[in-house]
Amino acid sequence: MYLALYRKWRPRTFDELCGQDAVRSVLSYEVANERVAHAYLFFGSRGTGKTSAALILAKAVNCENPNQGNPCNKCEICTGIDAGSILDVQEIDAASNTGVEYAREIREEVLYAPALAKYRVYIIDEAHMLSPQSFNALLKTIEEPPSHAVFILATTEPHKIPPTIHSRCQRFEFMRIPSRVIAERLQFVAQAEGIPIDPQAAELIARLSDGALRNALSILDQCAVTAENVTTRLVFDVCGIIPPEALFSLSEALAAKDCGAALYAFNEVSNRSIDHMGVAAELSAHFRDLILYKTINDPVDLLNSPPEDFERLSAIATKWNTSDLFFAMKRLQQTIDAMSRTQNKRVLMELALIEMTAPPMDSSQDALLRRIEQLERIVGGSVMSAGQSDTDSVTIAYTDDQSSLQILPNNDEPAEGEVIGISAPSSTVTHLADDLPFLPDSSPIPRSESSDMADTGASDEDASLLQTALEGAQAQDATSDIKPLSLSELWKQLVSMASAMYVPFLKEAKPELKDESLLLTVFNETHAKTLQSERATEEITRILEQLSGENFTLHIVYREKVSPEQTLRNFELLGERIDKLNDQSQ
Repeated sequence: MYLALYRKWRPRTFDELCGQDAVRSVLSYEVANERVAHAYLFFGSRGTGKTSAALILAKAVNCENPNQGNPCNKCEICTGIDAGSILDVQEIDAASNTGVEYAREIREEVLYAPALAKYRVYIIDEAHMLSPQSFNALLKTIEEPPSHAVFILATTEPHKIPPTIHSRCQRFEFMRIPSRVIAERLQFVAQAEGIPIDPQAAELIARLSDGALRNALSILDQCAVTAENVTTRLVFDVCGIIPPEALFSLSEALAAKDCGAALYAFNEVSNRSIDHMGVAAELSAHFRDLILYKTINDPVDLLNSPPEDFERLSAIATKWNTSDLFFAMKRLQQTIDAMSRTQNKRVLMELALIEMTAPPMDSSQDALLRRIEQLERIVGGSVMSAGQSDTDSVTIAYTDDQSSLQILPNNDEPAEGEVIGISAPSSTVTHLADDLPFLPDSSPIPRSESSDMADTGASDEDASLLQTALEGAQAQDATSDIKPLSLSELWKQLVSMASAMYVPFLKEAKPELKDESLLLTVFNETHAKTLQSERATEEITRILEQLSGENFTLHIVYREKVSPEQTLRNFELLGERIDKLNDQSQ
């Protein structure tokens, strides 16, 4: 009967354990110096050698002719353990024997001396599957077993093992085996078995195995019976994963926001009978590599892609922006999670691709912020001053209090913490000023108060915020209506010099400088009344005069703060109008 490669090439000594140098050296040292513990806990991911190491340890402690801690594999005890005929060494599958009755049988049997071997060894595989009652029944036995008993617990989920068991065992963590080590082992096995294999195919299998040598040998075994020579193309076909060409075509279509090309690329992959959840997982891993290229100077050692794909991967990374990549990653993870709960996985994947290529289809807050970022990147510029052409651009800025739009003065940058915004051609903003006195839902665009504002606030009649702000930015007077930078410094100094009782109120207020008037907008009614008191007004006016050397007329008004949702809605509507006008101009 044919024996699978992963069984045929199972390690038989500690020296043959691949990628577990720390475990190998400690266990062989303990055996060689007769310092064997009474209980061990082997944990780590699947296919890394936990059960194999347990069998090697069972042979080593009972071997008649050990060699530097390794079993000889020739004596009666070693061959008997390999054949499963030595009853003193028992391998128990905890997944099939979860009940407390099996734990009680072990507790009773362990009292008897071994029949042939030196130690009674109990290897409990998948130990996390034992019931709490079973762990409780074994607790005292594992803590103080007879001198002839050794317990070895192997598990992939150590967090499910009770702490009381952890504290009574020597713990050994089996790491994922590096891809390089797995590839070398695959080529060694293939050469011994007479299987022709390309080095690139061995490296691909090693990456697909996810650090598990058993998985790698199983893939090699499957490929070896399919063709005479194991190539990368054969591995792609046998494992049912996306070829690099199809993955790159899909990624480029998504980066270009070409919905049709993306769906056709996905359809081509789907026709190859590749699992849709596997497509999502492969695409997610591809996006991970792209993000590493965007965020790290030299990410070569962290990439999942093979070296021959690095150049093309780098070229595609330049076509993506980081925020879109993060959105695509999150959207794919949501899709993978949803796929586990439905039969129609293809529809979910196609919906995800459409949302990645058509931002307006996604109405989430993150999507709106990404669209604003795209507007900033596409039509960025500075404010049009007097004498500039109509093709120059202006910057539309939204104040932190979310109550008004502003036009920044020429060549000025927003003060930190004061304004955020988007930029657009000045002609577009002029059209918007004429066209958008009100939003489509009849809600007026929030706007700044005029210079003749009274304490009760300004009227919203007919005049558009954008028109007002644009006229102020184009004024040839050296004193601009809106001076966010100079005002910011002035206000910081004023707050630091004000009485302690007014400081919290002043920090929350929003100042605007209008010629020789200072408009102070307060968003809490109680705070507004406090600052409108005669004492507070006199103090603020005195500090302003001291700092600037000018006499200011102070106006303090109360206004309800606009919600972040309304702010995003305003930006969305403004972005849509800019897109429409740009399309018309083309």
